[in-house]
Amino acid sequence: MRVRRVNESHVIMAVQNPDSSYEEIESDALVAVKRIKDRNLVVVYAVRGEKNKIITVYHASNVGKLIRQKAASRSLAG
Repeated sequence: MRVRRVNESHVIMAVQNPDSSYEEIESDALVAVKRIKDRNLVVVYAVRGEKNKIITVYHASNVGKLIRQKAASRSLAG
């Protein structure tokens, strides 16, 4: 998280209280999106027992575009 300059408390907040969340079926992961200040924080994580394993964290300016791209790639593959 340090490499991407993301505050750990923001990651925890996003996972515990996301503005929106999605299931990533291909990788069996969850995606939490939280608006923090003027940016969207995207946290991709997997639930392992009673713990969450953070896979990746990044800021995204256009979350809707990311979702549309993912849906389009899934429809092409399927």
